[in-house]
Amino acid sequence: MRKKIKRRDVPTVFSPKTKRGDKKIKRKDIFYVYIVKCRNGTYYTGYTNNLKNRIKLHNKGDGAKYLKGKSPVQLIYVKEYSYYKNALSAEKNMKKLTRKEKEVLIENYGNDPHRFVPNLSMGIKRGINRDI
Repeated sequence: MRKKIKRRDVPTVFSPKTKRGDKKIKRKDIFYVYIVKCRNGTYYTGYTNNLKNRIKLHNKGDGAKYLKGKSPVQLIYVKEYSYYKNALSAEKNMKKLTRKEKEVLIENYGNDPHRFVPNLSMGIKRGINRDI
């Protein structure tokens, strides 16, 4: 005979509409897709809503399993998005790029006079390079 499972015994599955602790999941905010260059020359792509904190975490060896032992990292590309789904999609697409394609993206980003330039020591400085 099977035991009946009571509704309260079933673990809660969180959706974007629910709260996790005291924080609501933000759908619309400022999100960043970034590329960092590791000490060994490899690239890591990620997304965050707090760029300054994420770079600190990466340099401490936290924030991504891939980056353990590869710090310090250098931020070489960043793009700002207003919706997290757009940022996630851009990160996913960027991770599919080959190393050469990423290098072209980074080179073009470096030559763009209107690029988004984060000032990590003073917070974030918003530029023109922004996707809505």
